[in-house]
Amino acid sequence: MGITIKQRGKITRKRRPIILIAAEGKNKTEKLYLNHFNKSKKYSIIFSKGNYTDPINMINILEKEIKDRGMNKKDRDIAYCVFDTDCNISKQVQIDKANNKCKKSNIELIKSNPCFEIWFILHYSNSTKQYNSNMELIDELKKYIPQYEKSKDIFQFISERTNIAIENAKRLESYHMKLGKDINAMECNPSTQVYKVLEKIKEYEKI
Repeated sequence: MGITIKQRGKITRKRRPIILIAAEGKNKTEKLYLNHFNKSKKYSIIFSKGNYTDPINMINILEKEIKDRGMNKKDRDIAYCVFDTDCNISKQVQIDKANNKCKKSNIELIKSNPCFEIWFILHYSNSTKQYNSNMELIDELKKYIPQYEKSKDIFQFISERTNIAIENAKRLESYHMKLGKDINAMECNPSTQVYKVLEKIKEYEKI
């Protein structure tokens, strides 16, 4: 952790960079998983308050907490809005509005289509198969982790395959882009941008 020299020779330690995350509603899946990376002395992962499930209200909460915590780019702070599309076509309007809103803030939109569990599947597979529902995707995940249930901590089963998931998520994103799709569009099924959070964590670990 770096230090700064203040007047009269006093030394103060810089605080760790903050990774502020808004996750949907009362869903514990994302928090259970990401909290496993919150043991480093080089950064702090903090989850925002509120139980909103739409990205606009989630971003509103993030903006308030960014201000309240004095977060800024100079201290390498960053905020993420992590949400699912849930195969709900009406969410496209919310996604578009959220993207425009994020451009004005130090916030990144992290979308999983159809849900966060696609990130878990990518630890094992790089299939481009589309899913018609969250349940259909979860049934697929159970082929790799039979005991999986919503809000169940499965970190022990996948932790050593994180780099595989990152690369598979990037390949999946490239696949959609080569087809001329907008990566923020509902048509990019399956896809997830969770890899960006993990790459940021790895970046901080190297500092």
